Amino acid sequence: MGVPLVLLRRCGRVRVCNEHIARNAMRRGGVVLIVNHPSLIETLVLPSLFWWQPRVGKPTWRPWSIADAKLFGKRGAWLYPGFHCVPVHRSACAAAENKRAMRRVLEILRSNGVVIVYPEGGRTCKGTVFHTDGSRVVRACDPSIVRIAQRVGATVIPVWVEHGRVTTPESFVYGFGKLLRCPMTVTFGEAMHTRSPATTRDVADALLRAGREHRGA
Repeated sequence: MGVPLVLLRRCGRVRVCNEHIARNAMRRGGVVLIVNHPSLIETLVLPSLFWWQPRVGKPTWRPWSIADAKLFGKRGAWLYPGFHCVPVHRSACAAAENKRAMRRVLEILRSNGVVIVYPEGGRTCKGTVFHTDGSRVVRACDPSIVRIAQRVGATVIPVWVEHGRVTTPESFVYGFGKLLRCPMTVTFGEAMHTRSPATTRDVADALLRAGREHRGA
């Protein structure tokens, strides 16, 4: 999606603020981008922002995304590595599989790689418990990935995605069509320095504050 994204940015359909924060952190290696999840298309937009990294930077800079294990269906497990995805299960019965996934995340971070995670555990509109800051809303967040990042000394950067008002689930097709009338804004915040161990409130607050200081400066 690298070339289409370039066109979308040139046409003002995708706007990116404070991108230098992520680029500078990637040069040091070991980065976790925690992102809110208002729709589906940010799962394609975020990795595509760094499509050029393996060409002009380091291969390890190509981000890995934490993805739902149901994304490609039961027969699509072989697709995850090609799409740079680490599958996780939402079922409590899949604890062993999720432990393997977290070990894989640790390997990526220890190799100075980049991981994209959506700590809300699903789209914002499907939540039942929320945290708010003005007009911004996120679901209660899982702090597990931040705790993993703390263990290996990785840099954690909150990323806020704004794409209009999203109160019901939207398909990929609807989301891309929506770009024509409502641009998506992706804002990188300052590196997150949480208490140890990280809590749900730490992660939610970091997301809600992401980029506010820079955009207002």
